[in-house]
Parts: sequence; structure tokens; C-alpha cells
Amino acid sequence: MSAPTGCLTQITSFAVFGIYVAFQAVVLALLRQRIKGWRPVGPFSLGKAGFVVNVAALVYGILIMVLLPAPGRSGVFLNDWIVLSGLLIAMGVGLLYLFIARPDR
Repeated sequence: MSAPTGCLTQITSFAVFGIYVAFQAVVLALLRQRIKGWRPVGPFSLGKAGFVVNVAALVYGILIMVLLPAPGRSGVFLNDWIVLSGLLIAMGVGLLYLFIARPDR
């Protein structure tokens, strides 16, 4: 028995959204370091264009992160809201772990 196409689309959107969240954390951290004065070392560098590329990557990623979790129109609550519900559950569990287990200490 196969899953309905809409459900697979939403599950794929959830997976891709998770990848974008992780990648945008790295892009944001790099942009923060560039603003603080960090300069890449090595044989290849974009120079000043690196900052522009970094900002463009962050803007693009945020735009995609706004568009991906948009609810579908199938009429089935779980199919339509799976990306946002999954995000809220994952963030809730992560915050609970952070505040209860205190891994930063």
C-alpha cells in the first residue's frame, strides 16, 4: 500500500526544511564572524564579494524557510500542517532538553 502523494510531498518538505534550518545556522554564524572582522585564509577567497554572497545565501534561505512550511490545501489537517507541527515538536523537545538537562554546563 502506498502513501498518498500529498503526504509524501509534505514529508519531503519537512525533511528539506530541517536541512535548511541547519544550513542557515551555519550561514548566519559565518555572516556574524564576517561582521566581526574574520577573513578567510587559504588559496581561494571571494574577497569582498564573499560578504555579498553570504548575505544573499541568508536571504534566499530565509525566503525558502518561509515558503516551505506553508500549509497545503488537501483538507487533511496532518497532511496540511505536518511541516509546522513537526517543527514545533522538534523545537519544543530541543528546548525542554536544553532547560532540563542543561548540556551547556
